[in-house]
Amino acid sequence: MARGHGVIVAPTGAGKTRVAVEAIRRVDVRPVLFVVPTNVLVRQHSRTLAGEGFRVGVWNGEEKRLGADVTVTTYSSAYLYADYLCRVHGMIVFDEVHHAFAEKWISILDRFLAMGGRMWMGLTATPEGVPDSMIAYVCGYDEALREGAVSGIDVHVVTLDIPASKRLEYAYITGIIERLKKLLARAEDEEEREEILRRLAIWNNRLRMLLDYSVEKEMVVADIIAREKIDRAIIFVEGIRHAETLARGLRARGLRAMPYHSGMNRVDRARVWDAWRLSGGILVAVKALDEGIDVPSCKHIFILSCPKRFRRAVQRIGRGLRPGEKLQLWIIGTIGGETLSAEKTAKQIQKQAEK
Repeated sequence: MARGHGVIVAPTGAGKTRVAVEAIRRVDVRPVLFVVPTNVLVRQHSRTLAGEGFRVGVWNGEEKRLGADVTVTTYSSAYLYADYLCRVHGMIVFDEVHHAFAEKWISILDRFLAMGGRMWMGLTATPEGVPDSMIAYVCGYDEALREGAVSGIDVHVVTLDIPASKRLEYAYITGIIERLKKLLARAEDEEEREEILRRLAIWNNRLRMLLDYSVEKEMVVADIIAREKIDRAIIFVEGIRHAETLARGLRARGLRAMPYHSGMNRVDRARVWDAWRLSGGILVAVKALDEGIDVPSCKHIFILSCPKRFRRAVQRIGRGLRPGEKLQLWIIGTIGGETLSAEKTAKQIQKQAEK
């Protein structure tokens, strides 16, 4: 922070929040605005900062209270009240700072910098979209592993055939995707290209949803959990319906499995989260755990479906990289299916560790 601003890049679980806490403690600026993506993270970071002795306020859709030391807010609330919040805070911290450079939210940082002489800090594990000139420090996975900030990782890949019940639909969808790719290669008009890309995204998503859950995947996961005597695990899938189905199927096989997703109300999510955090079991999650949430030590992660976006694969794998024994990453994929992005990402992490 010698320049008074910059982005800190470090792996998920390596202690970026601790860096922010120490920066806030050492700078002679009050109050500090702490911007996070979700209200779940507002509550999490508020507890963390209060536990560090800071006087903390919350500014979101539910509450508008400035803190004497730190105010924790969401990107959406910071955007809506940017003029006021930027004026009354002398320093700003962006958690998951890649959001701050998205077209929707970039004006928050622009307005803050326009006031001049202000310090700001960004934190992220995935700096895509962040200008290189704004990155102050990068801690690679290899460095974090040497320093004991993250754990090692073992990757186990199980590849299944496409279930017979889904082969016709699979062939139909993949046929459409191939035709759209050919159309895209021949498209000359930008508007036409955008329309084709939009349709490709829709059909690729349908393909992921088709391959997200199957009884065969459920059986493999149940067998691994039983064989390895796993008492705490996270399983990532793509769809809410599939999360519910898989959790129900695992319970029928005698496992303590609970769905966790945005379709649940906040009270039910909190109840499930507290039960899993305190006593373990199998948590079947969709996107609710992708970004930033402080997950208790969990050294078994299953990925049944993962979008091709590198950022989401990194976030999901990072849920198990806290210091301690090696993360056991189980990737249950389908021939021609969608989970190889998770395998590729995990292998990249392993290569960094071997350097």
